[in-house]
Amino acid sequence: MQLKSAMSRRNRPTFFMKRSDRLIARLKHLLYGLRFASQVDGQMIMAWTPLPNWFQQFDSKDYHVNLIFDIREYYASGGSHDLIFFDSVTPFPAGLLSLQGPEFESMRPSKFEREFFLKDNLTVYSGIYHGFQFADEGKSQAALDEEVREIYSELPHDPVVARILASAKARMNTEHYAVLHVRKGDVGEMLKRDLPLLAEDAVDMKALRLTLGHYVSRTAPFELYYPEIQKCIDSGLKILFTSDSPETLAHFTEKFGPKHFIDINRFVRARYPIQKAFLDFNMMIGGAKIISTGSTYAAFAAMLGGSPLISVAMTGSVDQSVQFLFDEYCPALSTDGRVRRLLEAEIESVYKTKGKVPSPLLAPSG
Repeated sequence: MQLKSAMSRRNRPTFFMKRSDRLIARLKHLLYGLRFASQVDGQMIMAWTPLPNWFQQFDSKDYHVNLIFDIREYYASGGSHDLIFFDSVTPFPAGLLSLQGPEFESMRPSKFEREFFLKDNLTVYSGIYHGFQFADEGKSQAALDEEVREIYSELPHDPVVARILASAKARMNTEHYAVLHVRKGDVGEMLKRDLPLLAEDAVDMKALRLTLGHYVSRTAPFELYYPEIQKCIDSGLKILFTSDSPETLAHFTEKFGPKHFIDINRFVRARYPIQKAFLDFNMMIGGAKIISTGSTYAAFAAMLGGSPLISVAMTGSVDQSVQFLFDEYCPALSTDGRVRRLLEAEIESVYKTKGKVPSPLLAPSG
């Protein structure tokens, strides 16, 4: 009788998911995947894989999901009906259909047929779920986001994370703040890796273009943050500062004065990098607005918090972007005319691709 009951419980659509990128990209697609699976009473099975070696220099090898969520409590309260995690690089079962495959080309992202999953209790896999919905839902992205916010609120935080968050919010002595998120770390390391090779004419141009795409869309010269910071100061709004390069706070406190900024590292500390990233992320969720770039980290925090994201990426000129690149990451190459011309051309190409080409190719005066 028990065996029959167990088999019955398994007789549901099953959605496998595996991602090897960093924390917030995983969480984003996991949450949208859970929303999608819930529409057919499906179960999500997520392989929480180890980080690639490149990212371990920033996040270490200790990248386990139980460091951010209370998995024991979640399963004990029945969460395994909806979601099961496992730490593994085990391949998906053979013969599974991919939601990215040709069978679903006409359905992606918002025309999936519910009956297709229900009639045979289909088992599928995908690493992408953002925006997915069934044809009979007809929901706006805002409606999907609202459902994802509810799902996220039901995932219990690891007790250490919960304790640090509660303490940080109490010690900050304010519930109304803006967030300034400045990203540099991993993108800067990519540039430091690729630019010397460019000078030696030994770089893989495809890899360089990918790096420059990250640089232009996910980082910004410091001065591009100034107008939004000033708006916060003028309105009396304190600014919570968070960055993968925390030393950059000194630049902004020197420019505007330290009294306007709250250093997140005064209140949020953790033993594991994944916990620190998760804690900072949840502090960002509480912000009245987030000033950042186009990173998933900032954008998804803004979505979960229902707050506006003010992106300063590509709000300046190509020349500003090129000069900041030299100043911050390769000052020794700043007088190399060939390297400068190549970078100007490649960065301008990124601007054109994204439809944000300032004109002329110089920093604005004044």
